[in-house]
Amino acid sequence: MAETTVRMEATMKQRKEDIRVFGEGMHLDLQLHARKDTKFKTHKTDGFGKWAREYGIYLCNPLTRSIDEDDQGGRIYFQHDDAQPHYHHEVRRLLDRRFPGRWLGRAGPTAWPPRSPDLTPPRLFPIVVRQRSSLTTNEITELVNNINPNDSDFEIEDEEDNDEDIIVPRPPTPVIDESSSDSEDESLTLAEIQRRAVIWRHKNVFQSPLTFENVSSPELSEVKDPFEYFSKYLRPSFFDEMAHFTNLKHVSLTGKSLNCTGREIRKFWGVSIVAALLGFPRLRMCWESRTRYPLVAENMARDRFYLLRRSIKVVDDNAVPQDQKQDSFWKVRPMLNSIRDACLQHRRTKNVSIDEQMIPFHGHVRMRQYIKGKPHPVGLKNFVLSTPSGLPLDFMMYEGKGKEISSEKSTVPEKLDVGGRVVLKLADSLPPGSSIFIDRYFTSVELLDCLILRNISGTGTIMASRVPKKVQFKSDTDMKKEGRGSYDQVVRNDDKLALLKWFDNRAIFLASTEFGVEPVEDCKRWSKKDKAYIQIPRPATVKMYNSYMGGVDLLDRVLGKYAMRGRTKKWTIRVIHHFFDFAIAAAWLEYRQAAMESGWAKKDILSYFLFRFEVAEKLIYFDGKNVAIHDELDEQEDEEEKEDEDSDESSRRKRPRTPKALPPRAARLDQALHLPQMMNKEQTNRSKCRAPGCKSLTFVRCTECKMFLCFTTERNCFSEFHKK
Repeated sequence: MAETTVRMEATMKQRKEDIRVFGEGMHLDLQLHARKDTKFKTHKTDGFGKWAREYGIYLCNPLTRSIDEDDQGGRIYFQHDDAQPHYHHEVRRLLDRRFPGRWLGRAGPTAWPPRSPDLTPPRLFPIVVRQRSSLTTNEITELVNNINPNDSDFEIEDEEDNDEDIIVPRPPTPVIDESSSDSEDESLTLAEIQRRAVIWRHKNVFQSPLTFENVSSPELSEVKDPFEYFSKYLRPSFFDEMAHFTNLKHVSLTGKSLNCTGREIRKFWGVSIVAALLGFPRLRMCWESRTRYPLVAENMARDRFYLLRRSIKVVDDNAVPQDQKQDSFWKVRPMLNSIRDACLQHRRTKNVSIDEQMIPFHGHVRMRQYIKGKPHPVGLKNFVLSTPSGLPLDFMMYEGKGKEISSEKSTVPEKLDVGGRVVLKLADSLPPGSSIFIDRYFTSVELLDCLILRNISGTGTIMASRVPKKVQFKSDTDMKKEGRGSYDQVVRNDDKLALLKWFDNRAIFLASTEFGVEPVEDCKRWSKKDKAYIQIPRPATVKMYNSYMGGVDLLDRVLGKYAMRGRTKKWTIRVIHHFFDFAIAAAWLEYRQAAMESGWAKKDILSYFLFRFEVAEKLIYFDGKNVAIHDELDEQEDEEEKEDEDSDESSRRKRPRTPKALPPRAARLDQALHLPQMMNKEQTNRSKCRAPGCKSLTFVRCTECKMFLCFTTERNCFSEFHKK
């Protein structure tokens, strides 16, 4: 008879033992129960504790008698775990007599293998026992780890070994007395079995077994006008709808309509963008005499601006069904959907990142969050999926605790935290083969396992508290002695996940299903001790994480440059302003990426400031008429020009006249009626032509632009000025 191992699982709380003995031609299942009226002595002179005595009774009576009938020549081995009753000195003495040198356990002749999983009740799954001349501790450990709890009938074929496999079928579940307490807690769940079968090994080599498809790179696209990129996120009809909903809300509150139109709403947003670019401490300074800015003050009155700002609406409150009002952001949902639809149209890159974005707001609202260490720690939280260049691919507003976050492609495990659920939801729009980079707020072993099922890799920093307890890294003290750049990596026994501890100024933990330590490269770090830059080792996981994780942070930096952040107590106004900036920032990032891919020189690419300014001008002059210049202002400017021209040459030298600013390009090229007007009756001297590069003097002035432009048989600056 081949040497075999007896495996025992102790469940002493129910006073019951499940025992299985395997051998050639032998299959013995025992389930032993102590009688309810059994009384045990617990005083010290007895030598056995309460549970140790009961366990000893099992070993001495039914178990020993059953094994004696089949044991031939002492070739059966006994194995049990390190439960406290099993370690009792009387139990060990009893096993030494019955199985001399042939039992495995704590303080036994053969120690329990290091990091070996606990024994599992054998009735939960079949066990395959290979016939061997002997079974070493390593083979026993491998046998336990290779148990597949999902299969019930299978065979193992090995062409090089002619030995037959002994398939132990699943025994029937024994009938347990219903009166016995806690009988349902006896069985281990499948998740618990899989957790106990995990082993982590220290090694530097990690090659992910996942096969990733080639994610198509973005195609080269023609560079468009800045306003076309912006209109992709907020279509022109959106402003007409906003004007309609704003009028409805004002009528319901005051009984009077604001009489605002889509044209006025566009002007309002254009003025808001320009005011944010100016950077005044207070918005009112744009209309004050000493700090007045014409493009703002002449296009919208101050009181009208503030009235529209506090009345702005993007949805009709009375037309929204009650079930849709369960959404915490239903008041701004149409705007969020419009921008999100545009983000979903972007072509996906292989490497993407997910991070949180804070919308500053200190008012009272249920969705408000606090994140320590952020530039704006208090506000509304927005989770963003972006490319490494900052282009947003998807986003999701966080509604607060208690709101369900579900994925459309897979079932979210119940034990997954909020960060993991957010990653799975945002990953719905990613194709297989993508690589996600996340920070410690999101990363967990459970999340990475869920991404593996979608054939998506994940890499990110991980909290020390989320590192599995079975993983034993080098201590911080030992790594500090080794110096900056020291690292320690462990790989799971399925070779699908690697955990890394890297010591720079402090210990950092990372987890990845795609990258490992190798190849190790040197990186430059500042040393306070040496007061100079030094070279330290940097694992590949750290390098890839630093390369692809900063997409959302880049988007935040762009947003924070010229954000519209006027003071308000309404969270809806704050969210609308934020996502208006969000749309402009996303449009500029898309424009810049297209220009760089087309080979444009850096000097030819519009900066973010000029990009916003051009969008603002298009919004102000969108309908084709320049209404920025009023008749009273025109008359006042004409009088000033006459006074300057009638004065003598000496007075003009003492007080040089400041030339009037050229009208915006959008105003020159609109469809308004630009007609030449002779000004020889209004003024005696000719004025300089304002066309670029022309130095002629003329009496001809444009009726719409109020600019002097020469119009002769030799040169037609009037026509050229309104075409370029």
